[in-house]
Amino acid sequence: MDDVIMLPVELDRNAVGDIRGSLERAHHGSTILLDGTLIRRVHTPGVQLLCALVLAAEGRGASVTWTAVPPVLVTYVNLLGIGDVIHFHGRIPHSLDHFE
Repeated sequence: MDDVIMLPVELDRNAVGDIRGSLERAHHGSTILLDGTLIRRVHTPGVQLLCALVLAAEGRGASVTWTAVPPVLVTYVNLLGIGDVIHFHGRIPHSLDHFE
């Protein structure tokens, strides 16, 4: 069964800490769906922690997929140069193709 994690309106270190347990429980063969529909504000530490948690889950054999990626998150990920790490798997809005 897939786990859907709804990311908060403000993606900061504390908010990502709140979803940490869900990502840490991910194991081989499980799929985590990250939904960024609600995100309106992004902070660098939140994006960095989210990236680390995604990498850790994938390292345990879980699959991480995005169901929605807001433009503000795409911008931050690209500014931080971690697009290859937190890959959105084609979920980037078409209007932002120039950022890829």
